[in-house]
Amino acid sequence: MANAGTPDWWLDRLYKRLRDRQSSIKEWDDLYTGNHPAPQGYEKAGPMLLRLLDTLGLNMLAVVSDAPLGRMTLQGFKVNGVANDDIWDVWQANNFDRGSRMVRQEKLALSEAYALVDPNNGAPILTPEHPEQAIVEYMPGSRARAAGLKVWQDDLGATPVVRAMVYLPDGVYSYAAPTRVYANVRSALAMKPMWEFQPDGSGGNSLGEVPLVPFPNRARMLRSPYPEFQAAIRPQKRINKTLMDRMSMQDAGAFKAKWATGLQIPEDPETGQAVEPFQTAIDRLFVNENEKGSFGQFEAEDIKQILDAVRDDVADCAMLVATSPDHILGKLVNVSGDGLKLAQAAEIQRVRDLMDDESDSLEDVARLSLIAAGKSVPNAHRMTTDWRNPEYRTDTEQANAAVVALNAGMPHEAVWERYFNASPDEVKDWRQKLDAAALDPVSAELLAKVRGSGPGNGA
Repeated sequence: MANAGTPDWWLDRLYKRLRDRQSSIKEWDDLYTGNHPAPQGYEKAGPMLLRLLDTLGLNMLAVVSDAPLGRMTLQGFKVNGVANDDIWDVWQANNFDRGSRMVRQEKLALSEAYALVDPNNGAPILTPEHPEQAIVEYMPGSRARAAGLKVWQDDLGATPVVRAMVYLPDGVYSYAAPTRVYANVRSALAMKPMWEFQPDGSGGNSLGEVPLVPFPNRARMLRSPYPEFQAAIRPQKRINKTLMDRMSMQDAGAFKAKWATGLQIPEDPETGQAVEPFQTAIDRLFVNENEKGSFGQFEAEDIKQILDAVRDDVADCAMLVATSPDHILGKLVNVSGDGLKLAQAAEIQRVRDLMDDESDSLEDVARLSLIAAGKSVPNAHRMTTDWRNPEYRTDTEQANAAVVALNAGMPHEAVWERYFNASPDEVKDWRQKLDAAALDPVSAELLAKVRGSGPGNGA
């Protein structure tokens, strides 16, 4: 057994933790993607009934989990209140607008995701990492990362191998183990690899800390993070059960059942089984020779109560995982702006909470990116994440609020950011255009007239 604190010891420790949580990650992924188990009461149903499961497409877990994504737009990072171009250059060079969104979607759906910062000799590489393949451990009593592990299957060579990278503050250590050709990523991780140290892929760690940054969702002090849809799992199970009941009723009632009295049912002379005396068709007539006999059909089942129950459960999902009704129900029509804002208030607050939770991890990635790029930024500990305002405003609301703010003396840059969701690059561009217009007498006079401030009053 390896000595505590060595790379081999960390490999065994973190790999065991990674394997232990595979079942939870798979369960959450199945729930998120709509691969739900059979509803209660249908566990032993036959194939003819279970085929109806394919028609249960109302997966509210994905809806409530993904609802914040459209409102969470990262615009940059600021240090001492000033946008930092060095960080944003690394971000854009790695197309990490897309990468950070992937991290965000996975952590909302699977409880946690990661970002890896590779120094790459001064040209940092940022990559999103999946919780099935990455894990970190903290120092006892601290938020400092003690070690990190990334595991993946490499099938590009002549022989497929499972690779592992152990990240410690003082070094990066590479391992590899042979695997079967037919093994996929999950089955490869389920096995106990025979690790072999790879000196060629190992070396020092110029960052001085673990470069694997976790993005936990709804983290608590003594509890593991959990998916964003956790509270909606129970109403989702009710939705599945109710919809399965509805589909079973519709399937059984597709052809209306008929009844008859006063008939003599013939029997098959060979089998002794009853023989259907009638064949239904558009050109056929049922005749009952018994004068007291009669025909009829059973009434169709009323599914209105079932549909109402589904709507109630959908509303429960929206209440338990704060989601605006216009997003989840699509029933707000011709409402006022104030009414729409009030209906979205709970979801907006949820988005702001998620932004606060995620900002620390994003700033950690940004800080490591600066170190990896060899940039020195004073007061980097005062870094803040610049998010776009998650509220939707009409053009009229934005324009009116901007005019009031400008008249109150608010700087143009602050007005553009707050009321027009301008990114740092857009603020610079607009500032340059405004300054250029102020240098042109004709443009300056026209601008002053448009603003109603009289000629000669520039920006």
